[in-house]
Amino acid sequence: MKVYMFPGQGSQHRGMGEKLFERFTREVEEASHLLGEDIKDLCLYDTMGKLNQTQFTQPCLYLVNCLSYLALREDKGELPDYLCGHSLGEYSALFAADVFDLYAGFEIVKKRGELMADIREGGLVAILGNDVDQAMMLLKEEDLSRIDLANFNTPEQIVIGGVKKDLDLATALLEKKGFRCVQLNVSGAFHTHYMESARHKFMKFLTNYTFKEPTIPVLCSSFSHLFKEKYAIETLGFQITRSVNWVECIQKLGTLGAKTFTEVGPGEVLTRMTDKIISYDA
Repeated sequence: MKVYMFPGQGSQHRGMGEKLFERFTREVEEASHLLGEDIKDLCLYDTMGKLNQTQFTQPCLYLVNCLSYLALREDKGELPDYLCGHSLGEYSALFAADVFDLYAGFEIVKKRGELMADIREGGLVAILGNDVDQAMMLLKEEDLSRIDLANFNTPEQIVIGGVKKDLDLATALLEKKGFRCVQLNVSGAFHTHYMESARHKFMKFLTNYTFKEPTIPVLCSSFSHLFKEKYAIETLGFQITRSVNWVECIQKLGTLGAKTFTEVGPGEVLTRMTDKIISYDA
């Protein structure tokens, strides 16, 4: 069984989508109109330095992911058995599964990026080590309860989120214990309770849209269950405040019979993480 997986924020880079923009000119022009920016310039040249700003990153990456899927489908003439995406990447998976069309998804992602960019409190730190479960135990023991687990990416990598003061304390503690800590270049504490106001506004915005049942099963990375149309608003809304459990997502797909995982979009971040999960479980 084949899985197509779509990367999320952090996989963007200048030059992404270069081979796609001339192939899908109508789609790029319409998306640029919706964004109010020249997406080709943003992705290829980033002359104004906006590509890494959340409100632009998310719609640009969504579009490149989706166009990558359309190109792959046209070239290969085959469909996957399952779809999944890491955080933002889940929206490209839902497009591929016909839950919404390309432009409705773009509008939704654009709003999501704007709301998440508005939350300036806090940040994210990646924690790398041989026993990331121990890292979370250490934080609990030190009463750093205001720090949330934002991503469980591999058995050796998690991402924590919180306000700067708490993250600085956590970093100092964990580095003393031998963990490597890397501050991520994001505007806020994504996938934590600090995104609660964004979640509330986003769910209200989602009531303007109609969602369809997926034509290809989509496994949700924050819930590890298959996406259902009747729970669309709740699933997409609470994804903003819930941690992304990529480890559980890949493990669940394995139990469903998935054997081949193909990353669709820029970079190979998910490919590397998925390989580590599979090798760890082997």
